Amino acid sequence: MSKLIICNWKMNGDVQLVDSFIRLLSKPPESELLLGDTEQRSGVYSDVHEHSSTGSTQEETDCGGLVERSISGIRSESLIIALPSTFILYAHSAGANFQIAAQDCSVYSGFGAYTGELSADMLLGAGVKYVILGHSERRSRFDSVPTIYEKLVNVVRLNMMAILCVSEDYESQIDTYTEMLIRDHLNNIVLAYEPVSAIGTGHVPHPHEIQQTVVRLQRQYGNPRIVYGGSVTSANAGQILGIDEIAGLLIGGASLNLNEVVTILKLL
Repeated sequence: MSKLIICNWKMNGDVQLVDSFIRLLSKPPESELLLGDTEQRSGVYSDVHEHSSTGSTQEETDCGGLVERSISGIRSESLIIALPSTFILYAHSAGANFQIAAQDCSVYSGFGAYTGELSADMLLGAGVKYVILGHSERRSRFDSVPTIYEKLVNVVRLNMMAILCVSEDYESQIDTYTEMLIRDHLNNIVLAYEPVSAIGTGHVPHPHEIQQTVVRLQRQYGNPRIVYGGSVTSANAGQILGIDEIAGLLIGGASLNLNEVVTILKLL
């Protein structure tokens, strides 16, 4: 089974960046280019954003050749992008050639008088296949273990894929009900192991430490697929992906950089 590259854009991005990913990842293999020093250029979101108001196509020039050359042969199901909700329907309608994820969903299912909420049912209708749940940034501000469980139920009920985030303190984050759900729905739940010490710090644990924790998680919860998240970049992705038990990566800030994403995809 292919390893997963999950990009979490968080509260970042714009329509121009969505377009860039769709356009540049859709190039067929026969259109590969070899453009000298193109791969030295950045393609960072901030650069795209800087030019978007003027309609400049500088980003196309900087990134196009690199991505066309590097992305061919990558299976589209390997790349998942968790977009801000405002871009989900746009990406789906524009023919996104990657899997679309949501960054959260409502604790409520179906439809109803819940102002500001987006149910898993609505996300599914907009083209979403994956939903991130329990991210540390949401656990610390919004969600409790019981509400995350209810959201998890809503996602697997629709045969969608949940990406359930846990930290070193996973035993307090996965209660008995959540554990039963994980064991019963191994095909619909991916665990994302994100050590708190690695989130936004630039510090990544030694691969052996990551492997030890992942093995414990697999033994304790019925051998689910587990991806690693926390300060992932192209510089350390190869080592992490080299861990046999790792099913992929959850990438934060680096996922806004086209070159970073392509470089990581080439490691698959």
